[in-house]
Amino acid sequence: MKKSKSRNLQSRSRWLLGAVGGLAIASAAVFLAYPSMTATAAANPPIPSGETLSSWVENGRGGRYLLELIDGQAPSSATSGTVLSDADCEPDADRINHCHNEIKLADGRTITVINNHRMMNNRCLGPGDKLKIETLDSGWVVGKLV
Repeated sequence: MKKSKSRNLQSRSRWLLGAVGGLAIASAAVFLAYPSMTATAAANPPIPSGETLSSWVENGRGGRYLLELIDGQAPSSATSGTVLSDADCEPDADRINHCHNEIKLADGRTITVINNHRMMNNRCLGPGDKLKIETLDSGWVVGKLV
């Protein structure tokens, strides 16, 4: 009889230990996922006022891209540019891609932009693409495929 009680106690102890361990793992997963969920929300910047887009899903329609400037200086007047790179295009939870593109301007300067768009609706800008670039607002340019 004592062996039976001892086995029951061991069985309950193992079950309790497993349940506590599982809860700890689930809690850690939620804790680690939470920062990426908030980062996703912050990764979709507001569309500048006066812009014709109603959502980032539309960005790139008709070859017109609203681009967020993250490095370099926006041109003072309309100019041409050539896309040098396309990187970091993983979609967020809303299936919006935030592709980073380097663009060489006609005067030789390079700017880096983020192309917030839904790749399944409108393609990414790719190396070799030619654009007409215009400054829209502080921190934003518009690139039109030519």
